Amino acid sequence: MSKVSWLVSKIKLYILKSDFKALTKADVMFVRHVNNCGFNYNGLVYTQIIDSVIDVAKKCGLECLSIATPYSRYYGASAYNSPFVFNRSFFWVSVVSKLIERFVDSDRAYLFRRGVSVRIWKKILVRVEPEAVIGIQPCRFLCIAAKDLGVKVFDYQHGVISKDHLWYGHKLPFEMRGEELPSGILCWDQASADALSSWAQERSVEVVVLGNPWVRRFIVQDEADDLVFGQSVDMYLAQPMKPSILVSLQWGLGEKYYKNSGFNGIMSDSLKGVILKTQEKYNWLIRLHPVQLRGVEEKIVKQKLKNMFEGCNGVEWEAASNAPLPLVLKNCDLHLTDMSTVVKEAAWFGVPSGILNPFLRDGGMLQNLYKEERESGIAKLLENSESDIELWIEKEVGRNPIFKMNIFEGSISLEEFLKRFVG
Repeated sequence: MSKVSWLVSKIKLYILKSDFKALTKADVMFVRHVNNCGFNYNGLVYTQIIDSVIDVAKKCGLECLSIATPYSRYYGASAYNSPFVFNRSFFWVSVVSKLIERFVDSDRAYLFRRGVSVRIWKKILVRVEPEAVIGIQPCRFLCIAAKDLGVKVFDYQHGVISKDHLWYGHKLPFEMRGEELPSGILCWDQASADALSSWAQERSVEVVVLGNPWVRRFIVQDEADDLVFGQSVDMYLAQPMKPSILVSLQWGLGEKYYKNSGFNGIMSDSLKGVILKTQEKYNWLIRLHPVQLRGVEEKIVKQKLKNMFEGCNGVEWEAASNAPLPLVLKNCDLHLTDMSTVVKEAAWFGVPSGILNPFLRDGGMLQNLYKEERESGIAKLLENSESDIELWIEKEVGRNPIFKMNIFEGSISLEEFLKRFVG
């Protein structure tokens, strides 16, 4: 892409698009970012959690409207449920607030950003007139606007929730004011809900366990669900003669946990060494994070993987990244990761996980992460060395899992929740 083409694409993304006039009324307004879109359905980017909820809501007879939060590259005809976008409006808020910060001070810049952002969200909400908003980590300004207008706003879990999580363990309970919090948090399981128990009730945040709507639809299959029955895993994912091991990647590990450590930006050198050593013995399925699939890292990550594993017949990442995760897990024997949420999803399918992040050890900043899975034995914290990883694989391959963790526990069903708060 030439510099001119790149500049034009950025102008279109940040400056030219805000969809106020096209907004219509809806019973439920949904918000999500392109970073939450980890699947491609019929050529459209698909948000596994939010779009699955929308599919259920539509079956319940509810009118739904989807919004792509800034700065989303996929909206309208390029994304499932044709989300509206307001990149231009929020872009100018950001530009002006940065100028105020530069020439005045940061406090006034924040007050400007807060005030104008709340007005933008109120303008959207007044046009849509929803009875509820459901999103993935809805921003504080949206929460303020919704509460001012008497609209409940819910945060639907999209990844791990624990006491050590930056958003759910620190920002929501300690940094945000009451009006900036969502009305409720919708969790996948009771363990996630329990992690919120120390602060949610005291801060008037309702916690509801509804399950994972994306994974559930692949387990409790509906013949009318074209998305589920229209999918098939590439045959490479189910080679009968070799065990399959899924490696789930994450973005930002170098900056968050391995700064100045020589981390290659993809995976530990030990895991890379094990893959190269055993790629004739196992099917290695490397799954990119949605940010690595849709974001600016995509080309860089794929080139690094090519440099690492080019010529390795036992290593694959295209099909493993694009197929629905539940189908991939159904065809896997083991799962390895630094600390991906896939640990939780793998447990639902009875797939043992090996976790490599050292900060999960006692006293570490992530010591409470995947506590339930580790205590059950379905997940284990490994030494990040080739010998320890290989030993764990040899011990676990072919061994029947202790149990599958319960995905169906919940206070009410998603359908009942929608009828209670929206119907």
